[in-house]
Amino acid sequence: MTKRLMIVQVLLLAGLSLVFLLPQTPPMREAALRAELPTWVGGGWEGGSDLEASKEEREILAKDTEFFRRSYFRSVGGGLETSLLDETQSGRMSDVVSAGIVLSGKDPSNSIHALERCLTAQGFNIAEPTTMLVKLKSGHVLPVRRLFCTRVDPATRAMARSIAYYWFVGHDAVTGNHVVRGVKDFSDRMLRGYDQRWGYITVTAYLDGVRFGDDSLAGVRQRPVTPEQADRTVEEFLGDFVPEVVMTEQIAKWYGE
Repeated sequence: MTKRLMIVQVLLLAGLSLVFLLPQTPPMREAALRAELPTWVGGGWEGGSDLEASKEEREILAKDTEFFRRSYFRSVGGGLETSLLDETQSGRMSDVVSAGIVLSGKDPSNSIHALERCLTAQGFNIAEPTTMLVKLKSGHVLPVRRLFCTRVDPATRAMARSIAYYWFVGHDAVTGNHVVRGVKDFSDRMLRGYDQRWGYITVTAYLDGVRFGDDSLAGVRQRPVTPEQADRTVEEFLGDFVPEVVMTEQIAKWYGE
């Protein structure tokens, strides 16, 4: 009886010791992002009020996903002294862009997707995506995914055209490619021993002056722009916006370079 008891004790101790051999959960590192959007951006851009994530976005992403969204405008021919009140009263035309950050929770695979998935869920039709390389003031090249989108308002049947630009930010890297992001995430986990939160940043330019689901800049008269004008406007915006939200000094790999 005593011998059997000793055997059981040895087996229990051996089983408990195996717990220490199991792989531990890798430490989590934060994305190189400031989890907020500025109210002002250099170059004369003024922000509206914070905007909520859409119902469709909330439904397809994990519960612990964080959202930040705000629209910005600048008076065409105006300057830093132009305010939202001045803009509304004067009737000036403005450039308008919407910016957003989606920041993953504990499991990036349930929080971070290619933007095409979210836009399609919201009823947008997307033409063939392209990549745009944006030269930043720091000299770095930011790789941005560019999506030409169309959507019909069910109530008015009006067609709205827009261009969405987005890229991913990890702990020390930026890329506009979702596959590259996945490879980088896997490589850091396997070879460098850590998990990381990822975020993606979106900037949207509206070609026809029509913005669905955004009343934060009510009264601002948006200037209709061509796709080429939208690209130039967004490049100018990103030159001042990116250093406000991305910790560029922490980025070791810019996949557009």
